[in-house]
Parts: sequence; C-alpha cells; structure tokens
Amino acid sequence: MVTREKIASESAEKDASRHVVHLPVYEENAYQPNIMEAQEALGWRVTHGGAGGNFLRTALRVWKPDILHLH
Repeated sequence: MVTREKIASESAEKDASRHVVHLPVYEENAYQPNIMEAQEALGWRVTHGGAGGNFLRTALRVWKPDILHLH
C-alpha cells in the first residue's frame, strides 16, 4: 500500500537530487540570489550560468539540468 508518508519521502528524495541552471545571472536582479539560495536550501544543486555568450548549448549538453531557469 502506498501511503502519503511514502509519497512525501520519495518526493523529497527526488527534489534533493534536482539540478537547476540559472541563465543569465544578473547582479541587478535582486530576486535571483534569493531564489538560488532557497533552491540550495532544498538541497538542489544550483549552477550559476553566468551571462552572455552561447550558453544554451553548454547548459543542455554539459550541465544537463533538470530545470533551466531563463530570463
């Protein structure tokens, strides 16, 4: 039987293994550091993708994130 506790536990384990890449990262964006810190607090691996350049190919082929946060 599947219980709520089991589902919550499995969900927490899955969330803890998430990888999110933020592209681009702007110092002027007052909220972005807060979002990144909150994701790290959840146990997510957070990659600071930098700014400018042809970053999409690197993000998809090298970093292989579960979540790609674009601005």
